[in-house]
Amino acid sequence: FIGGFSGSGKSMLVNNLRKRVNAVGGYTIKHKFDAISQENPLSGVISAFNQICLMIKGRARPVIAKKLSDEFGDDFGLLIRLLPSVSVLFPELVSPALRVEAGEDM
Repeated sequence: FIGGFSGSGKSMLVNNLRKRVNAVGGYTIKHKFDAISQENPLSGVISAFNQICLMIKGRARPVIAKKLSDEFGDDFGLLIRLLPSVSVLFPELVSPALRVEAGEDM
């Protein structure tokens, strides 16, 4: 997490780091939190998770999908219901209606 005063260069730092991390196959996510906002307290975490799922879909989907499936086991369906974006990692297991909810084009 990066924090600081307005105009201190946080966004520039993140953008420069993103290029380097992506160059070595890593993942970076970016979300601006607004302390005054009335949004859901977990919306930042959900937004970050959605971003990372879409990135993984394009890179290492089979590897990450297997790890998630192994880790969550029988609770995997619950994970998809809580975070529909996970469904992009498991297209063979997810109903078409849930894919639409997750924002995946059919």
